[in-house]
Amino acid sequence: MIHQPDEAQQRLLFEIATSCRCNNLRQAARAATTFYNYYMAESGLTAAQCPLLVVLMLAGPQQIQVLADQLGLDRTTLTRNLRVLVGQGYVAIAPGRDQRTRVAAITEAGRAVLLAVLPRWQEAQAAFTAALGATSSTALFDACRLAAALAPEP
Repeated sequence: MIHQPDEAQQRLLFEIATSCRCNNLRQAARAATTFYNYYMAESGLTAAQCPLLVVLMLAGPQQIQVLADQLGLDRTTLTRNLRVLVGQGYVAIAPGRDQRTRVAAITEAGRAVLLAVLPRWQEAQAAFTAALGATSSTALFDACRLAAALAPEP
């Protein structure tokens, strides 16, 4: 038997397809990531890797779970991103204070590549802001911060 939506369900399906806030945010995030990646491509860093290195540069070595919390990432996503940075020689992972924890630290190569990408990031930031307009860019930033704060604690 094939299930067909009734009229109310059809309206809800249409609403999801056309105005779902979550889907819209996900599409915008992918587009912004692609935009920044375009500017940063020559550096070898991605828009997802840059903030990770920034936290390690500014805060120093961090336990993996603390780093995940600071970046708003789940441990699986962070571990996948770290694996690439470790392979590139930009991050080193060491045992923590006990056997259950690991600590990530930026390497000298990571510091060098991060400092080298700063002008490209600055160009991307300026171009993104110009494309949206300063007021819309600020409003988007504020709305994203509010949306991020809605996530329930694990």
